[in-house]
Amino acid sequence: MFERVPSCPRPVDFHPKVPRLTSPKVAYPHLLRASIFDGLSPEDQTRFLETCHTHSLTAGSVLVRQGDESTGLSLIADGTVEIATVDDLGHETVLHNAGPGEVIGDIELLAEMPNLATCRCVTDTVVLIFPRSATPELVRNPTIMRNFARLAYLRMAFINRQHCRSLFMPVEVQIYATLAQLSVHGSKIVHSQAYVADMVGCSRQTVNRVLGELRNDGVVKLSKSRIEIIDRSALLARIS
Repeated sequence: MFERVPSCPRPVDFHPKVPRLTSPKVAYPHLLRASIFDGLSPEDQTRFLETCHTHSLTAGSVLVRQGDESTGLSLIADGTVEIATVDDLGHETVLHNAGPGEVIGDIELLAEMPNLATCRCVTDTVVLIFPRSATPELVRNPTIMRNFARLAYLRMAFINRQHCRSLFMPVEVQIYATLAQLSVHGSKIVHSQAYVADMVGCSRQTVNRVLGELRNDGVVKLSKSRIEIIDRSALLARIS
């Protein structure tokens, strides 16, 4: 279970008269390449970003908690956020580690349903929160609604692949895939070998063995509580 760490403050409705030191579009220009903005006009991109509230959170802070009412969607500007869910028996499953440009909470916002997962900051993180009060303007834009549908499609495809791997693929391939997913936003994985074992659902000894083989083959570099991917192409080749 997650520690009871402080949650991100509930965002208040954005008021255009509130001064801002720096526009999100200027502060985080890389976000314009996020898939949520595909096909949007520059004016619509700016309108979306200027409607958001910027929140800075420290590592370990909870952005949203499973079961809580949705207050808006979050666009990650910087940092890494762990997405995990807990079943009725208290078993926790880490679903994904999201990074810059990824969106959290869009389904809950549009469906007007409680949060499906708890999202906790792995590192110091900056998020832009699009408030629930602005949802009517959001749904009137067919392009951004198409982008949300595409995000939902890609998530379902990811879940399908994960499920198939867990049923039919050797544990080694599952570990390769988990390492690839954890390093998609950077070569250095900030999680321990025990964390990888929990994600895969295998023993730490198995992860240690596989990592040792990858290290000997020049694919990864290991240090205390850190894993660095040196040859990502070689890692991905082991998955296919």
